[in-house]
Amino acid sequence: MIAIHKASIIVFINKTGAAFLGAEHPDEIIGRSVTEFVHPNHRDAAGARISELLEGEGRSPVYEQRVVGLDGTERFIEVVGTQTSF
Repeated sequence: MIAIHKASIIVFINKTGAAFLGAEHPDEIIGRSVTEFVHPNHRDAAGARISELLEGEGRSPVYEQRVVGLDGTERFIEVVGTQTSF
C-alpha cells in the first residue's frame, strides 16, 4: 500500500491500498482523514510519529499499526513514514 497525506488528509492512495481498506476505487479514500483509518488505540502513537516527522526527523522507523477498513475490518500493517514535498 502506498498512501500520501497532507495535513492528515489523504491526497493519494494506490489501488492496492484502497482495496486493502475495503474501497473499490481510490476516490473512496482520497479526501478523508488518515486518522479515520487508524484504530482508536493507535491514534495517539500515530499522531506522535507524524509530529516527529513534521519537526524534521525525516523518516520514521518501521512500526506496526492497526488500521480499520471502510467495513470495520481491523488489520495490522507495517508503516514507514517519510516527509516529502511535491
